Formats: sequence, structure tokens, C-alpha cells
Amino acid sequence: MEKYLSKIKKESKLIFFAFFILGLLTLPHYGTNWDAINHLTRGQVYLRYILTGNKDYSGLQETLYATGNQYIHQKYWQDPKSLFLKVTPNESYAKSRSIYQNVNYDYNYFLEKDGYGHPPASDILSSFFNLVLYQKFHIINDIDSYRVYGVLLSAILVGIIYYWVSSKYGKLAGFVSSLTLSTYPLFWAESHFNTEKDIPETVFWGIFIYLFYKGVVNKNIKSLLCSGIILGLAIGTKFNALFLPVVVGPWFLYFIVKNKWYKKPIEFVKNNKLYLLSLLTIPFLGFIVFVFFWPYLWSDFFNKITEVVKFYMEIGITTTFNPRYLGPFNINTYPITWIIYTTYPFILLLSFFGVFKFIKEFKDDKTGFGLLVIMWLFVPIARVTMPGANTYGGVRQIMEFIPPLAILAGVGTKMIIDNVNKDKYEKLISVLIIILFLPLIIKLVKIHPYENAYFNSWIGGLKGAKEKNIPYWGNTFGGAYRSAVVWLNENAEKNARVSYAFELMSNVPTLFFRKDLDVSNTYRSGFLKLGEYAITVSFDGTKERSYYDTYLEKIIKPVFVGEVDGVAVVQVWKNDIEHTRDQYLEEKEANLVKVKVVESGVILDLGKSLSISRVEAQIPKHECDPLSYGWAQVSDDKASWIKLPNILPTDWMISALGEQPVNGRFIHPFTGEIARYIGFNLAPKTSCLHKMYNVKVFYFENIK
Repeated sequence: MEKYLSKIKKESKLIFFAFFILGLLTLPHYGTNWDAINHLTRGQVYLRYILTGNKDYSGLQETLYATGNQYIHQKYWQDPKSLFLKVTPNESYAKSRSIYQNVNYDYNYFLEKDGYGHPPASDILSSFFNLVLYQKFHIINDIDSYRVYGVLLSAILVGIIYYWVSSKYGKLAGFVSSLTLSTYPLFWAESHFNTEKDIPETVFWGIFIYLFYKGVVNKNIKSLLCSGIILGLAIGTKFNALFLPVVVGPWFLYFIVKNKWYKKPIEFVKNNKLYLLSLLTIPFLGFIVFVFFWPYLWSDFFNKITEVVKFYMEIGITTTFNPRYLGPFNINTYPITWIIYTTYPFILLLSFFGVFKFIKEFKDDKTGFGLLVIMWLFVPIARVTMPGANTYGGVRQIMEFIPPLAILAGVGTKMIIDNVNKDKYEKLISVLIIILFLPLIIKLVKIHPYENAYFNSWIGGLKGAKEKNIPYWGNTFGGAYRSAVVWLNENAEKNARVSYAFELMSNVPTLFFRKDLDVSNTYRSGFLKLGEYAITVSFDGTKERSYYDTYLEKIIKPVFVGEVDGVAVVQVWKNDIEHTRDQYLEEKEANLVKVKVVESGVILDLGKSLSISRVEAQIPKHECDPLSYGWAQVSDDKASWIKLPNILPTDWMISALGEQPVNGRFIHPFTGEIARYIGFNLAPKTSCLHKMYNVKVFYFENIK
């Protein structure tokens, strides 16, 4: 047995290295998580304080470099196609400072503002990887050095799963479990960039459960103490870890009963004092590690932890649901629906056999391994399906369910093998099971690097999910941006202007963009067609969220599209005449426009239905009040109205125009909506926009 365990230990290391190396090689294919700007900025502040006691960045190399007697702001280009730090010979940069070490956000800032959010343990640890790999040794580039942390953690869990399952059910079961975990689309994709929250939390859950199981079953004190440290890191990453006792508690009670510890309790305590003390030490170790990694709590723990609990209550509980996903007793069926449609069907089949095997061997299983795995799978899902619970963005927030699902797949494999004629068919069935993973692997290669947008064949892929309007279909949470930036770097003309369709500037690190590209959301020009490139990740609802989004989707032909199953998940447009769709090239002015002031605002009657391009009008500059709030809507019959997304006054629709209305002028763009009536709901009733005159309405002549 020792030789066997030694052998699978070596094999688990090989599997660890295989995942880790492949993860590193593909790391430059993924962008950053949308929240990276918040998490990594905080992580750097706390890391610096813990290591040095400094509350700001004084004494650290400035983000300026010297040229003669002058200092110029640092701006070097991090090649988004490269993992390793590459700087041209004539280029200087701040080698000892990350882009996320921002002087405007120091220790005092977070000491005041840090109560509304997740704990920072993984922010700090990923920042440590940046400190070592980028700032100290200049090996990995600034951005990707943080994410080595997530890839490393994921590889460790993959190796542990192989070792654990192999030691109990054989190498084939272990290999299938590790293969399932490695190729689970959500786990694989997000291990590259979701490295501040969900991936570390998933890994820490897995490592804690493994160590706790090993410590209890083998009375291994070292494993129990280590599980306490991991528990602290898990709680210090997300409060999801507070549900771990619900997972291991029932199993632990089962183990006590199954092994009859209760029959001679006094004798058991006398013979196992150190063991029991280690068990009691776990929560204390967890608490110490949790507090150590959150300096925000150090000054006023009880009041500040209350603020954090309020945050989790707000994001985790809701009274409003999409009625499509309200099941019996008002349970939320959305997470289960998402899991069914985003898990490779063969994995679900193997997992079903795994559950059946656990049930079959339940009475004879002295360690209760099956119960532990089932609870591990059940608790994260149950937490967000109970009445009143909430989740959004698919199931990335409860990724803790993926490792036990992978274990079930491996155990299901063992059951299948045990029920075939071993002499004739065992090898054939084993090979067939591995081969049946090939369609998934081929699919992942095909949609790379957008694997977290995967939907299975049961719903018709991402295309089917879009057609059935599954909430959050296509959302890659920032991971897809990088491929679009690579396209821009390779294809955009020199000194080109770039904006986002809707997103924040921080969604993509500026270091990714070629140095001459001018990136700013002030370049959104809409119908003015000033030639800016526009970039966005596309998913459920993005087409309708703003004028500029709809304008780009309907009127401009994209120059780059990253697709999954024929559905765009990231796009780039060039907003000029050349790339305008033919039917939107010709505009005309409507002949007769009637303006009527009503209780709610102003209604324009075009006389007939037209494909509206924009409204232009003049407004008084004096003897009226500025607009405080308003919106546009369209109708064909004045009975049913369609409200358009943008709120007035705004400079969001077309930044190049400036705020509308302003200085006696009002321009409101449309995107070819077909309607006879245009309504402007306005407040206050004395606003200057109520008195618009010289109203002109333009429409697309070729849209009927």
C-alpha cells in the first residue's frame, strides 16, 4: 500500500505540474477580472503595511523615470501576448512598482472605506506574487504576475483531487476526477483571472476539507493544524467559508457514531488528548489567520465586522426574482438550471453513477467519504437556492461545488468499471471513458479563451442560451477583453483613438494598449462618426444598455469579433462612414413635426412612422430652469411607449457632443427606432427643455 501511495503521489505531482505549466502558457490569453482594480490596489496597500509598516508609498520608486534633468510619467507597453516582462532597450519604467500601487489609495483610505466588501487575504497573497515575480526579480509582467497565484492554487487542488480519489478508488477514478476539474469550463477559464475571490475560495474549500478529513480519519495532528490555517485563508477570501462547518459537521458526527467513539468517551479522551486539542484549535487558528490578513479590523473588530456582515446580507438575500426561476416553495432554481446547462453532459452522467455508488456503499463506509463529498456538493448549491437567497452572474460565486462534482465523476467511473467483465472489457471501457472527454476538450480549444461562456449541447450551446434568454449568457467578466486589445495593437492605425462602448476605463489595464493608442471614453462620437475604435464585451443585456451600445450593434459593422457558438462575446468597431451598414448611410429630415407640451413633458408627432436618427432643437437660455431629470421614449400609437435607456441630462450618449441639453442646444440621438411619436419625460415642469423650438427630426430613409 505504501508503494502504491508513493506512486500516486508522484503522479499527482506530475498532474499538478501539467496543469500549472499549461495554465502559465495560456495566462496571457485572458484579461483581468472587472474587480481587479479594487482588489489588487487594496492588496498592495495591506501587503506593504504588513511587511514594512508603511501606510503609503513614500520611499518606493516613483512612477516617473528620469531623462536627463527631467522626469516623465512612466508609460511602458506590456505586450499582452507575452507572459514575461519585455521592455525595449531604450524604454525605462518603474521596475519596482506596480500599476496597482496607487498613491491616491493608501492605508488610511482603506482603514475608513474597507467595510463594504469581501475580505482581502487573496488580494494580499496575489500582490505578494507581484512583489516577487515582477517588482523584485522582473520575470513576469506586472499584470500577469498577480494571476500566477490563481493558477498555482488551482494546480494544487487538481493534484490533491487526483491523489485523494486515486488512493481510495484507483488511478483511473483519480485521473477522471482531476480531468473533470481541469476541463470544467468555468474552473479552467477563471483560474487564469478570477484570482482574488472565487478561485482561491474554491481551492481553500477543497484543501481544508481534504486536510480535515485526513486529520480526523488518520488522527494526523499536523493535517488538523494546517486545516485551521487554510480555514482562515478561506474566510479571509470570502465569507462563503462560514458554511464549511455545515459541510464537515454532519460528516464528523457520522464518523464519531460509525467508529463508536461514544461508547468509551472517557477512555477515548485520555488516549487522544493532543488529537482532540488539535480539533479544538482549528477555529482559533482560522480566526487568527483571518484577522491577521485584514488590518482594517485591527482597530475596532466588533463594529467593523458588523459592517462586513451587512454587506453579505445585502448581496446574498433578495425578495425579487426572475419568476422563471421560482420553483416549488419559492426556491431559486436559477443556479441548478445554470449548472445543468453549463456542465458537460458526460460529466453529469458519471456524477450520477458516483452518487449511486456512494449510496450503495454507505453502510460499509467507515470513513463516511461519500457523505462528505455529497455535503460538499450540496451545501454551496443549497445556500443560493433556498427561498430568499440570491446569486447572479451564473454560478461563479459558488464554484465550491465543482471539486466534489469532479470527485463524483471519478467515483462514477469506478462504478462503471466494477460492473463490467474485467477480463474482457475493463481496458476498453477505461479508454472509452477518457475518449468521451475529447469532445469537451476540443470544444474548449475551439472557444479558447472564452471558456467561461460555455453552454452545453442540451441547450444548444451559447447560441441556445441566448435564444432562451438565460440570464448572464455570454458574460466573461472581463476575461475576453485581452483578445480585443491584441487585435487593436496589431491592426489599429498609429495614434488611433479608442473608447469603451459602456464600460469603465479600469476594466482593462492601460499597460495592455499600444503606447501610441489614445484610450478615453470621451471619444464616443455616435452618429458624428469621428473614427474612434469602440470596444466592449458582449453578453445578456449589453445591446440595450445605452445609446452607444445599440448604435454600434445596429449601425456599425464590427472589425473584430470574438465568438462562442456564433455569438459575439467581445467586439471592436471602427465608428466611421466606411464601416456603417448601408441602410443607415442615408438620412433625411422629417417634413412636418408637431411639438406638444404635455403634463409629463414634450411629445413630438412626426405624422407617420419613421426610423428615427436624431432630434435637434433649440431651447431658451434664460427665464427657465435647468433640467434635473428626464428620458426619451417612442411610440406608434401614444398608448404604449418604449423607454430608451439613457437618462437626461447626460454626456454619456455621445461624449464628443458634451452634456445635453446645454447652452441653448439640445441634440438627442436615436438608433433607427421606428415610431411616429417621440416623448420626452422631463423634470422640473419649468425646465428650459419644455420650451424647445426649431425642432428638427432626422430619420433613416432606407429603414421601413
